[in-house]
Amino acid sequence: MRLPTRQIRLVAVDMDGTFLDSAGDYDRERFAALHARLRQHGVTFVVASGNQYWALRRYFTDYPDVLYIAENGALTGTTDRLLRSCPFSPADAVGAVAVAASLPSVFTLVCTSEAAYALRSSHSWHIDRLRRYYARIRLLDGFDEVHEPVLKLAITCPRDATEVVQAQLAEALPPGCTPTSSGHGSIDVIPTGVNKGIALGQLGDLLGVRLGDMVAFGDGGNDLEMLTCAGIGVSMANAPAHVHEASDQTTGSNDEAGVFAWLERHRHLWEVPEPRVFPTTTRQEMP
Repeated sequence: MRLPTRQIRLVAVDMDGTFLDSAGDYDRERFAALHARLRQHGVTFVVASGNQYWALRRYFTDYPDVLYIAENGALTGTTDRLLRSCPFSPADAVGAVAVAASLPSVFTLVCTSEAAYALRSSHSWHIDRLRRYYARIRLLDGFDEVHEPVLKLAITCPRDATEVVQAQLAEALPPGCTPTSSGHGSIDVIPTGVNKGIALGQLGDLLGVRLGDMVAFGDGGNDLEMLTCAGIGVSMANAPAHVHEASDQTTGSNDEAGVFAWLERHRHLWEVPEPRVFPTTTRQEMP
């Protein structure tokens, strides 16, 4: 295990399959207590997800100090403002959309910092299913109507075709585009060189926190860079084998609140010891 050189000062968590349970929620009371302790000891809590920034904020409305790495590292923000974004070049965005449109049985969202765009001709059940991950979805007649910098393409395909579609994308996409997947029929196309690990390091630079003083939790292929660059990378019990192999430790599954359990069990790594106070004495009081 790559133990941090100092105590942990930042906790980064993936959401689906990691921090959230299978019902798409987390233990609010338990988090309130844990968050209070983290904040008391100067530890920053970061959500690092492939999901939309606007959707992630809905989970933490009571915690204005939570920071967000969204769109698989293409966007970083606080509760009330964006800090950084890494869009495609216009040519790469156009090329990526064309490649996605050429694949059968694929549904595509074009994601910007303001919204996720879907075609008006899309089946409504596709869009309704994705509203959990994308709080702002807008409909267009064609993707050529998107005039904002594009951060990501969110592609949905049949679950059993995930690896095949990801391989097809990797072969056909422009060099400036990289497909990454958390599995289960979900593939994101992001700018090459953008990922959660890079974004975490850049956020650490802003905060003055070294990667070695961070712990990261994840369960999918899009968490690998984050798990390997943090001082401690922790995979969930429900993660696939290649994610376990890239991690330093494994904790319980998302349905067992494995993130909470690990942080509570390893409080000695992030709690700052209280200074010892010795009674003052005068020379006359000393024996």
